[in-house]
Amino acid sequence: MTSDGDAVLRAFHRRHPGASRQVFCGGRTADGRTPYEVLVDGLPPAPGAVLDLACGDGSLLAHLDAATTRTGVDMSPEELAVARERLGPGVRLVEARAEALPLADGGQDVVVSHMALMLMGRVEEALAEVARVLRPGGRFHFVVSGPAPDTPLQRAFREALGAALRAEDVRLAVGDPRTRTREGWDELLAGAFEPPEVETVLTRRELEPGALRDFLPLAFYPVELLSPAGREGLARALLDAVADTGGAPLVWEAGCWLFRTRRRA
Repeated sequence: MTSDGDAVLRAFHRRHPGASRQVFCGGRTADGRTPYEVLVDGLPPAPGAVLDLACGDGSLLAHLDAATTRTGVDMSPEELAVARERLGPGVRLVEARAEALPLADGGQDVVVSHMALMLMGRVEEALAEVARVLRPGGRFHFVVSGPAPDTPLQRAFREALGAALRAEDVRLAVGDPRTRTREGWDELLAGAFEPPEVETVLTRRELEPGALRDFLPLAFYPVELLSPAGREGLARALLDAVADTGGAPLVWEAGCWLFRTRRRA
């Protein structure tokens, strides 16, 4: 059974608004920063007019209060409701799709996006909209999934998840395959944007073994598609695979790419 990615994303964020912050703010780089902070640290101190594409619950926009104006766009009304509570009335929040932004041409100095573009099946259209709303020379900084570290826990997870999805015949069609490689991103960005600077960002978080049952469905969309028995079996298989930790916290490592580019003048 293949599930439509767009429908799965909408349903997930309806049930779990704010899940992205729970997942990503738990992971830290070697110098103690979250991926949100890494993204913001590469921007000018006074970034001007900023748009957060797929802003979710507003966690990234909360780090950008030095901006002249802040706008967040997301397709989930539930996430936007959380963002309004977090950010207050001074931030414009719009329910819309990235492929059809209800914003003026050239009105943004900076566009940012965190862990969203690789989920968009029509990512070319979304990137064209980013180029349209950015002023010439405007900055486009975004974080997407990158290579996962090859640790024992990650290997055990990949094997256990693959087995669980096959057992229930679950497949999730999400994103454009080009977003999974550096070469694919070079192709997608060519034309409207300057050649990007790319940084690999690695984060680590400690998880108590018992926390896996709560963490996995929030961190990985395919886990949400498993039956309750399938999710429990996945957690149990992981715990069995790392049983020799003696109850010590598990170290979960994740990799992402940070792209920094500009709209061509």
